[in-house]
This record gives sequence, C-alpha cells and structure tokens, in this order.
Amino acid sequence: MKSGQVLSVCFLGLSILGSVSCSSRQPSQSASSVSSSAQQNKQSASAPGSQSGSSKQDGISFASNPDRFVKEPTTAPPFNLPNPKTATDFFDIGVHEDNLKHYDKAITAYEQALKLKPDWALVCVREGKDYRRLNQTEKAVAQFQRAATIDPQYWDAYSELALTYKEAGDTNHAIEAASKLLDFPPMQLPVHNQLGYWYEETGNRQKARQHFEIYRDLAAKTKSEQQTDRYEAALRELQKLSN
Repeated sequence: MKSGQVLSVCFLGLSILGSVSCSSRQPSQSASSVSSSAQQNKQSASAPGSQSGSSKQDGISFASNPDRFVKEPTTAPPFNLPNPKTATDFFDIGVHEDNLKHYDKAITAYEQALKLKPDWALVCVREGKDYRRLNQTEKAVAQFQRAATIDPQYWDAYSELALTYKEAGDTNHAIEAASKLLDFPPMQLPVHNQLGYWYEETGNRQKARQHFEIYRDLAAKTKSEQQTDRYEAALRELQKLSN
C-alpha cells in the first residue's frame, strides 16, 4: 500500500471512530443533529461560490459577469539561460533557437556544445539540418558524416545525408548514403523502394528492378504495406522495368 493510501485509511478510520464516539455519548440528540445538518445544507446552498443555485443566489451569470467565464490563457515560461557552461546548456539554447527558426544562432550554440563534447552525434545531426536549411550543403554533409563516424549505428545520420545529397541534385551520393540504411532491418522496406526509384533515375534499370523486387518480397510479408499507394506504384514501376 502506498503512503498516500495509508494516510487516507488513517483519516477515514479516525473519522469513523469519531462518529461512533459521538453517537454513543449523545444517542438522544439524533433529531437535533438532523435538523442541524439540514440547516447547514440550507446555509451552504445560499453561500457564495456553492455549486447549487449559485447563479441565482449571488447574481453570477455570463450576462452580468462575463469575465468569470473566460478561461485564463496559459503561456510557457520564457526561456532563460543567461550563463551557459555545459554542453547540455548550449544544446538547450540551440534547440530553443531552432524552435524560433534562428538557425544561425542555433548553429553557434551547437558549435559551443561540440567544443565541450566533440563526440555528441545528435548535436552534429541537428547542426547539419540547420546548415541544410540555410542551403549550406557542404557544411551540412560534413556534419552528417561526422555524426556517422562518431556513431556508425546512428541511422538518422545516413538518412539526413542521403536527403541532403538528393536535394542538392547528387543522386549517386544519395544512393551511396541511403544504402547504409539497409544494415538496419526496420529501414529495409522503405529504403529498397526508394533506391528503386533513384537507380531508375540514374538510368541503371537493372539495379532499379532488383531493389523493387526486394521491396515487393518484403512487402508480401506485411499486409498493411500491400494496401498502400506506395506498393501499387512500385508494382507498376517493376512491370515497366520488366518489359
């Protein structure tokens, strides 16, 4: 039993004992107790703020007191970190600036965090995303590669790297980065599908067909995937490549 439950039981027990004690000493006053309770109920019904009949008794209504019915707006407390010292402090500042879309300031904060903790792969990825938002592709690529070097199992680094290359029009390097994701089983189904399109885009029909076939075989094991538009589109591409 939790401590709060123990306290509740104790208070309940004291209340019951008190009631038994009072009734044993004053058995003849039950009528007066009832009338006293009724009087208290009558008084509480007419008391300001009571739930029963409050709008009639104290004159509170929407027409006369509209401000009483307006929910007070709640706002998040302002972010305040005047003297950052640790890598976590600078990370928090970076996230805050990201939320405000102040990407230059966020990058500055992430750089400070990485000076204090150079092997923080997550910070590298966040900084890389900000560089990409600012169309600084080379710096974005460098940060994603750095994150992947720090933590080769950090699949998000490869995903962001592939996306950055593709947005820059470098499909071959996007394929190279995305292929790293095939080492992670949860990513295999969507990545094989994507690689099919990217290889087809580069003119490598054989590789494109190969990845679409693998995607199709993986999708056959998942009923939900077979009901998606992605699956239907992939089958059409596979049929086109097989002709």
